[in-house]
Amino acid sequence: MSKKKKRKNSRLKKVLLTILILLPITLILLLSIPIATTFNVSVQTELITVEITDALNSKIPLQNAIIYNREGDSIGLFDGDFKSSVGAEVNIERIANGPLSIQIEGKNNESAGSFYSKFTDFKTGDAQNFIEFVVTDIGEKADSGITQVIPINGKVDLGRNILFESFSNSSAILRHGEVVVIGKSLLTNTYYKSTTYQLNTGDEFRIINPVSKSYGFVIINENPGMSAAYKVIGDEGRILTPGPRDDSSGYPVKLSLLSKLENDIFFKALSIFIALLITVATIYPFFSMYY
Repeated sequence: MSKKKKRKNSRLKKVLLTILILLPITLILLLSIPIATTFNVSVQTELITVEITDALNSKIPLQNAIIYNREGDSIGLFDGDFKSSVGAEVNIERIANGPLSIQIEGKNNESAGSFYSKFTDFKTGDAQNFIEFVVTDIGEKADSGITQVIPINGKVDLGRNILFESFSNSSAILRHGEVVVIGKSLLTNTYYKSTTYQLNTGDEFRIINPVSKSYGFVIINENPGMSAAYKVIGDEGRILTPGPRDDSSGYPVKLSLLSKLENDIFFKALSIFIALLITVATIYPFFSMYY
């Protein structure tokens, strides 16, 4: 082989080696870029808390609901819609086949929300800082084909931690459900189903660094507790299991690197390209000896 050809092959080998080093590093860096992930949550639960983040879709339709004040005194019945104020915390609870309780507390001692007429959508008054609605005839309404639907529009906390509870009292908990992680391609608007995580009895689910509010609904009918379905976009979710907690409790729910490689068109193409380069670099020395 001539010296000129040897120099040419040496330069080509260096170029290939540089590419083979840089491309995997580039792939690793691209895989590490955080991509906002969609979490589709579907659960059977006895408790769900929603912090209202805007006025859109925050009305709760109510029929024959008993009104209670903070002291637990019954102050009347209500038929109509109740619109929660922005920043209010809405706690929705129903244990087994018991009554439905909706507790609403306004932010910074502000009003919990406003009352609206059932048929005219006319505002009839404002609530105090705290109000509770209790619906006792869920089963009878379900037998008549009527189910209670409550919109979810805000920041959701799902479940509660059970530590030491009195045997004489009932505690509302998450019963079961699942979280489906939906990924988005790095360069396109293509979405794909990644991983499904199961939620077990007594678990809690939280979103770390949410980039959107949660959208969905709660349905209360003849079944025990209530069904909830909503979606939210964030960097990562976290499932917290029952028991004592510290900063490292629970485990993450997120888009895995393997899932990106398997489903993202961009990463699949880049991986195939790297594999081809490795193949070329492997067989090149053999051919360069003869050609």
